[in-house]
Amino acid sequence: SYVSLSGLNPGNAYTISITPVAADNVTLGIPVMLSIFTKPTSVTNFTVVGVTTSSASLSWNASQGSQITYRVQVTGPTSSNLVVSAPSVNVTGLTAGSQYTFIVTAVAADNVTTSDVTSVSGYTKPVPVTNAVVVSVTSSSVYISWNAAQGSQITYRIQTTGPTSSTFIVSASSVNLTGLVSGATYSFSITAVAADNVTTSD
Repeated sequence: SYVSLSGLNPGNAYTISITPVAADNVTLGIPVMLSIFTKPTSVTNFTVVGVTTSSASLSWNASQGSQITYRVQVTGPTSSNLVVSAPSVNVTGLTAGSQYTFIVTAVAADNVTTSDVTSVSGYTKPVPVTNAVVVSVTSSSVYISWNAAQGSQITYRIQTTGPTSSTFIVSASSVNLTGLVSGATYSFSITAVAADNVTTSD
């Protein structure tokens, strides 16, 4: 036999008493007591608020329930599991320029009953390039090289500023910039870009 109980609040403890009743509807048997927790609601508005080269700040709307905690699973080049009581967390120890998936599960006070999972993905910032040097110069071109930035599938955005300005995207850690004006002064900036083409180094 079973019964479906509706109208309960999510993420809360309930005690249920089941008492057998004889056919006379008067004589009662020994009651059986059950303690249960309803599932917390899944978190909403789960977002990556900000990233650095080695960390990601996450936030979400709190789950409905009493004494809810949150289990945060981190997967990527490095993996970890965290438990927090607030609807936000700063995940550290991440690899620069890499994609991570973050999964949050609300957990009821029994530490067993859980909500459905909610996930979000994001990239950490690549490390800025180092040792950028002008290798050679002609009357209309400049060849530049630098040390590759840490990260997976990193590309580089090269911006030239001078009598002519342009932007180049390259995947190698060097570039030959052509079409420059002879005898002119140019400045060059190099930005490492993660594989999402959005997250950039400083």
